Amino acid sequence: MSWSLNKAGRASKLAEVIKQSFADAAGAPKGSDEEAAKNQLGEIAETLCRSFSEDKVVRITAQGSAWNENGKAKQQYCEFKFETLGDFVG
Repeated sequence: MSWSLNKAGRASKLAEVIKQSFADAAGAPKGSDEEAAKNQLGEIAETLCRSFSEDKVVRITAQGSAWNENGKAKQQYCEFKFETLGDFVG
């Protein structure tokens, strides 16, 4: 199974929705360790969004895949990227 997510916007706005966006990203088997790990990335992204003293523009990209057998992964791949793009309004 595989999943992916790509979001950009003001950190304060993403902080409100990013955790749920990760939970809603389909592709990981329901109840699997892969799904749990994907959802934990959402918590990390939320924390990063809330860490700014100013409301910066950020981009979050993530993807993952796993070969699962009986709810456990035989092979896993995950990539998570959090970028500060700055502030487009000067």
